[in-house]
Amino acid sequence: MKILYLVPYWGSERLSAEAFLSRAKRSGFDGVELSLPADPTQREQWSALLRQFKLSFVIEQCESADEGTADYVGKFESALRHAVAMRPLFVNSHTGKDHFTFEENSRLLRLAALIEQQSGVSIKHETHRGRAASQDLL
Repeated sequence: MKILYLVPYWGSERLSAEAFLSRAKRSGFDGVELSLPADPTQREQWSALLRQFKLSFVIEQCESADEGTADYVGKFESALRHAVAMRPLFVNSHTGKDHFTFEENSRLLRLAALIEQQSGVSIKHETHRGRAASQDLL
């Protein structure tokens, strides 16, 4: 088993993409964890820089809790499809909400499983701090 050391962009957002990735590389990290920007131009910039610095990466996917389930599902699917298109090591998804019903959260997990199957990119799910409650999904 090969162990990779990744550093999260979370907490370093004051740095530009290039400055952050340059610092990660110089510090000896194998890769980074980051959330994708919504803007396609910025996503392409991150993608190009990750290739330039030869860094592995994990994408963190988060959606707002402010919208209803129907809006959330559309944004969730779009975010996951953009994430897997970049071919990360895996996607760390903050899936669902604790105020969604069991069926609503299950629908999101089924959608993620479909995207995972179609893309071949593993999607992992965090089930704490306001996300789909793990005890409800067992």
